[in-house]
Amino acid sequence: MKSNGSGYVWFIEPYDERANKLVASMLQADAETSAIVSHLCSDAKSHNLWQLPGHHIATLMERGARDKPEIRFKIWYRRGSGPICPWIFKKRVSLERASGTESDNPKRRRVKGKTVAKVPF
Repeated sequence: MKSNGSGYVWFIEPYDERANKLVASMLQADAETSAIVSHLCSDAKSHNLWQLPGHHIATLMERGARDKPEIRFKIWYRRGSGPICPWIFKKRVSLERASGTESDNPKRRRVKGKTVAKVPF
């Protein structure tokens, strides 16, 4: 199994046929992607996983799943030669809530006395 240079190897486990077809079509063009293979993971269970070319694909899939909750899958990773573990994506916190300053204009926010544009996501 090839690492992407960061020491991590990324996997995706589709939960149903629809998700499996989507993953297969997304990864079809990538020569480094291996076919679905059964792996023993940190939960001591065997899971059918596709190897991903990098974290960017995992992030892309996670963002796409926000709009289509019917596409169900789980992201896994391996660091070095360690066990394959589930990856938990953290929910984004709005910048206003994170900084503790809410502005009157929902399109803008204040940070340390400066008004800056709000990030679009």
